[in-house]
Amino acid sequence: MSLRDALLKAGKVSAKAAQEAKTNERKKRKKKKGHVLEAEREAARTELFEQQRAEQAEANRVRAEADRLAREAHERQMRIGNLIRAWERKAPPRAMRGFCYVRASGHIGQTTVDRKLGMELEYGSVGIVEHPATGAPHMLSREGIERLLEVAPDCVRFYTGPGGPEDPLIRPPLRPELQGRAR
Repeated sequence: MSLRDALLKAGKVSAKAAQEAKTNERKKRKKKKGHVLEAEREAARTELFEQQRAEQAEANRVRAEADRLAREAHERQMRIGNLIRAWERKAPPRAMRGFCYVRASGHIGQTTVDRKLGMELEYGSVGIVEHPATGAPHMLSREGIERLLEVAPDCVRFYTGPGGPEDPLIRPPLRPELQGRAR
């Protein structure tokens, strides 16, 4: 039994006054609960905002990293293209001999060369490279191959000159008649 009920029973307080006191108490509780709920809502809103900010910062970081990688890949392809254009050796229009090499995909590729360019390929004065973006074969002089080996060694598909890769598909063994010549 509460104090209010005891006072009401003893006749010290009227029923109307007890009812008003009960109503006021209920209103105070509700108001207090409302302030507590408002504070909880504000805390939840703040936490949600911080979480969204953290997610946005992470998304921005991931996007910036992807942009950086894409920019580096583009710059690498531009450097490779510039090296190919600067050091490329074109086969003459009357080139008749087919020269085979292993493409980056593992398939056998063939390009046509004349007799002189074919000998230069075998002696290591010229090499075959594939542009990574187009997959097109290009013949580069030794200087161009050496520079390309520094930037993108995976583009070199055939080269028998000094300092070349030791991969037997890119640097095949010398033919018997060329065995006496140094690489």
